[in-house]
Amino acid sequence: MLPSNAPDPFSNRSLAGIDAQKVKEFQDFLFFQICSIAAKEDMPIQIHTGMGQAHLTSASQLQEAIQKFPHTRFVLLHCSYPWIQDISMLVDKFPNVSPDLSMLPIISTRASIAMLHDLIERSTSDRIAWGCDTWTPEESYAALLAFRHVLATALAEKINEGYLSREDAVLLIKRILFDNPNSMYKLGIAQ
Repeated sequence: MLPSNAPDPFSNRSLAGIDAQKVKEFQDFLFFQICSIAAKEDMPIQIHTGMGQAHLTSASQLQEAIQKFPHTRFVLLHCSYPWIQDISMLVDKFPNVSPDLSMLPIISTRASIAMLHDLIERSTSDRIAWGCDTWTPEESYAALLAFRHVLATALAEKINEGYLSREDAVLLIKRILFDNPNSMYKLGIAQ
């Protein structure tokens, strides 16, 4: 969704003369239809948030849709990095928001550890997920190693603080890496 004051998305194209407000209304209409269908089909909507084009990609831009469609699950990829606090706010306010830490450990280990700490404290364990979101097997393996490091670091800190027990941490790892994605996407994979 583009804010009403967004620049004309066609300004650099040969479609001059198209009304930016009409484009926004059409895009919003299509997006809201997709949100409605996703709710009816009980399927999540994955949305890339954060860096991307670094313009209007903060997860907070989605608040209107998230609020308007409480029965639609919004899986927000990359935790809106570098605007990770937006994810914390949305997770805290809306139970239909599921943060996906994909790519975040590769982009910024420290931000990923901080985000995981925040999610453990503010979200429910059935909403946090991780997917590697990479193109090659080598990148996938590197993404997994990076996320394992983030999990180990953040969870060890939570155990040392007394916030989690070791058993709770092991359960959280299983939920983030397997149970939650399996459930969110109705994969039906048995263990």
